Amino acid sequence: MCSDVLAAVAWPYANGPRHIGHVSGFGVPSDVFARYMRMAGHNVLMVSGSDEHGTAIQVKADSEGLTARECADKYHRVIASDLQGLGLSYDLYTRTTTPNHYRVVQEVFTALYDNGYIIAQTQMGAISPSTGRTLPDRFIEGTCPICDYPEARGDQCDNCGNQLDPADLINPVSRINGETPRFVETEHFFLDLPKVAEQLTTWLDSREEWRPNVLKFSHNLLEKIRPRAITRDLDWGVPVPLEGWVDAPMKRIYVWFDAVIGYLSASIEWARRSGDPDGWRRFWNEETAQSFYFMGKDNIVFHSVIWPGILLGANGQGAVLGSAATPHGGGFVGVHDHAWLEGLKLPGSLHLRRRLPEGVRTRRAQVFHCGGRPREPGHGLHVGGVRASGELRTGQRMGQPGQPLHLHGLQEQRRDPGCRGIERCGP
Repeated sequence: MCSDVLAAVAWPYANGPRHIGHVSGFGVPSDVFARYMRMAGHNVLMVSGSDEHGTAIQVKADSEGLTARECADKYHRVIASDLQGLGLSYDLYTRTTTPNHYRVVQEVFTALYDNGYIIAQTQMGAISPSTGRTLPDRFIEGTCPICDYPEARGDQCDNCGNQLDPADLINPVSRINGETPRFVETEHFFLDLPKVAEQLTTWLDSREEWRPNVLKFSHNLLEKIRPRAITRDLDWGVPVPLEGWVDAPMKRIYVWFDAVIGYLSASIEWARRSGDPDGWRRFWNEETAQSFYFMGKDNIVFHSVIWPGILLGANGQGAVLGSAATPHGGGFVGVHDHAWLEGLKLPGSLHLRRRLPEGVRTRRAQVFHCGGRPREPGHGLHVGGVRASGELRTGQRMGQPGQPLHLHGLQEQRRDPGCRGIERCGP
C-alpha cells in the first residue's frame, strides 16, 4: 500500500563546510531511503535545512570578523552548494533564519506555554570570564558527577545518558578556549519535561525495534528527567513570544529547541512554495502517513524523548491536563550511527492558521538497513516488506543530474536535473 512518507533529515550546523562524515552520515542514507520509497510508489517529502542559531555561530563569526547573520549566510551557501553538487533529492533545503521558521517556533512555544508545559525558573548560567558572553551548556565540558566520565557536556553525559546542568560538572571548562566559566544566576523558560514523563515512559516501554543504546539513553534521561532550559542570554535566535520578553535584547529561544521544530516548519514552507499551503498536512496529520528521522547518535534523546515531549505538551497530553493519551505504535531504529524516529503526528491543540486534528499518533516503523553491515547476518535491505540486497550500486557518479540509481536491479531516473528544492540563501 502506498502512503505519504516524511523523510526528516538532520539539519547541518552552519558554522563551516561539511565533510565526508556528514555526507555518509545524514546525506547519502536519507537520500537512498527517499529514492527507494519513491520507486516503491510512495509520496515522499524530504526536508531539511541549515541550523543557524546558537553560540557556535557567534564564535565562528567572531573568528572571521563577521556578524552572526553574515556567518550563517556564508556557510548556508557553502552547505547548500555542496548538497546540490552531490545531487541529493531534497524537496526543500531551507534554513532556521526564515520568517516562516520563526513563526512556527513561536507558535509551538505559545501552545506549550498556554498548556502549562513551559515554566520560568532561575538557574546558574555560565559566563566566559574573558568575553563576558554566555556559554551554552554543550560548550562546557567536565567530569560527570554521576559516572565520572571525563568528557561529559553541560547538558548531558554521553556515557551514562543522564541530563546535567553546566554547574553540575566537576572541573568545568569552556570548549572554546579552555578557561573555567563563571556562574551567575539568570532567569529562563524551561520545558517542563517531568509533566510528560509518564506518557513518554509508557511509550518507551512499548518499543520493540529500538537498538539497546537508544533505549538506554532514552530511559536514563527519563529516570531523572528535569525541566530543561529552552532560552538563553543571547542576542542571536528566535525571540521569545511573550510580553516583556519579545523585545529583550539578550533573551532568545535556544537552538536545540528551535532546530527540531524545523522539520515541521520546513514542511509548511515546502507546501507554501509548492502552491498548496495545506499540502504539508498529508505528512503530519493523515492516519496512513509515515515519518522517518535521520540523525547522528549524539542527537538520539532530542528525537526519542524531547521532540515527542514537545508534541505531547503542545497537545496538552501530559500531566497538566490529565490526559492519558500517549504516542503509540511507531518505532525508533538505528543503523550504525544513524537513527530514525518514526511517526509522531502533529498535536491537535497547536494552531497553525487552522486547528489540526486531535491526538498524537504514530505509524508502525519500517526497519531497514543500509550498506554492507546489516543488523543481523543474512539480512539485507527491508522497506515495507520488500527485501533487497544490502548492497547499493550507484556507480561513481551518484547523484549527478541524469544519473540513474540502481538498487538490486531496479532503476530510478532522477525526476529533475540538479538537486530539487534547495533554498540557497533566501530571507
